[in-house]
Amino acid sequence: MDALDGLPPVKVHCSVLAADTLQSAISNYEIAHGLKEVPNFGKATIEEELRKIIYPQVGEDIISLKMVKYIGFQDGEVTIDMNIMKFDQWRDNIAEEIREHLQKYPEVKKITINFP
Repeated sequence: MDALDGLPPVKVHCSVLAADTLQSAISNYEIAHGLKEVPNFGKATIEEELRKIIYPQVGEDIISLKMVKYIGFQDGEVTIDMNIMKFDQWRDNIAEEIREHLQKYPEVKKITINFP
């Protein structure tokens, strides 16, 4: 915090978010290019990634909001059952984000997202 001397608290928050985003981008790049191993990839790793996906309407992650009903992983295939209705304007965006978050892992060969 000393390095941000005199910065208003709101700007400090923005700086922390920017630093977190940069660290996440570096980690994603390392994973996607085989520079960083993910030990014991499985359901826990998938859930961790899903916690990073924010539902725009309320600003909370989709796990905390209980929008994810089921996570499965077997033989490179990820199955996710979602609790987002057809009329929800964010449904397609959330599905796209799920794919973006998971396709970087070499262990993931196929992603299936099911909606009601």
